[in-house]
Amino acid sequence: MFIKPCLSFFRLLFLVAAPCLCAAEILHDVFPYDDLKSIKQRYPNAQFSRINAAWVTPDQAFFKMTGQGFSGELFLAFNDFRPMYKKYVAEKCTFDSTEESCQPQRTLAKEADDDALTINWVRWVPPLGLPLERYRSKYGEPSKLDFNKDTMEPNAYWSAAALLAILSDDRKSVLYVETTFTRAEMRQAYLRRYGFVPDSLKDELPSSPLRDKPKVQGGQPLKKVER
Repeated sequence: MFIKPCLSFFRLLFLVAAPCLCAAEILHDVFPYDDLKSIKQRYPNAQFSRINAAWVTPDQAFFKMTGQGFSGELFLAFNDFRPMYKKYVAEKCTFDSTEESCQPQRTLAKEADDDALTINWVRWVPPLGLPLERYRSKYGEPSKLDFNKDTMEPNAYWSAAALLAILSDDRKSVLYVETTFTRAEMRQAYLRRYGFVPDSLKDELPSSPLRDKPKVQGGQPLKKVER
């Protein structure tokens, strides 16, 4: 299941739709702004393998998680901001620069995967297809039934749960599901993790998780707040 994320179409809907005050479906306790380290701590005996999918760009990372006792496979798509920080250092900082404004970017550019990678979206592939009726009984009728424009796979989307289900050709079974996070959850998670809410999450327009990564401000890196 290394295909390009079907989330592409419904992530766009998420970004341009009116703010949703409901809660997204959190898949296997992966929350907004989780880094790879926190997920590994949550599943200490799981196996994590990096997937070099064709669509992964330098500022992204894609991992598969499996483990004994874990049902199916969990695919984790991350944002990676190290290329941005490296570019800043290369363009703005001299080799021997001691400017305070350069030190945070140098530090962030050198972070290991565990700290640098921040979750963007999640895909769960169950060991066997699940009846679509099971999802209908939990979430109600889908907000939209459609086809993926690249693969022509049928899918169902529940806007209240920010959940996308990829269906079998007869539309009776769910092959796998993908989810992102609602704006309210992003706001709460950002506040819990970093100690403040960025302006882009305070306004009335939905924003991208990519834009809400903590920036370096005032020459000092923002510190994470422990949960």
